Amino acid sequence: VRAARVVRDMEKVSGDLLRADKEIGSKYDLALTLLRKKGIIEKPKDSNRWKVHFEVLDEFLSSTDRPAQ
Repeated sequence: VRAARVVRDMEKVSGDLLRADKEIGSKYDLALTLLRKKGIIEKPKDSNRWKVHFEVLDEFLSSTDRPAQ
């Protein structure tokens, strides 16, 4: 959840950006993997940049912010 919030706040994603966050730190690689598995980010072929799916990101964040019923 923290990695998703960092991506939302910065409106981009990179290993260095996640590594610099105090809560994520050395677990940045795991954070990237989880974001990719949830469909929030992807790295298109022949590209070195991550593509962020903001609609999926917003849906994920809103689902985690809802109180448990």
